[in-house]
Amino acid sequence: MLPASRFLGFVITLALGVGCARGPAEVVVRNHSNLTLSNVVVAGPNFSHSLGSLTPTMEVRLKVKPSGDARAWLSFEAEGDTFNAQGDEYFDVSWSQPAMVVVGKDLKMSSPTGLKSRRP
Repeated sequence: MLPASRFLGFVITLALGVGCARGPAEVVVRNHSNLTLSNVVVAGPNFSHSLGSLTPTMEVRLKVKPSGDARAWLSFEAEGDTFNAQGDEYFDVSWSQPAMVVVGKDLKMSSPTGLKSRRP
């Protein structure tokens, strides 16, 4: 039989290991605009993925490895303008639920789970 302190240490180690063993999170990006988006990037704490260009109606699925539940943001260029380069609008990324971001005809982003803003 294990002493109580060793058993507690084992339980804590096991719990931490299970918490860190979460899989990657899925992010879906859809371009519903009539323009090609260039320099498309999905980024967040500890990850950044360049998607290149997305033509109209294109959808891209990717796996990211956030550290737990995290914020992520999408940035892109269209018609010479840069959109959301500072990550002012973000969405939540979680290993337990896929995230989706849609760029609309007006080049505004939306998400079924809602976008949040870092601006007051």
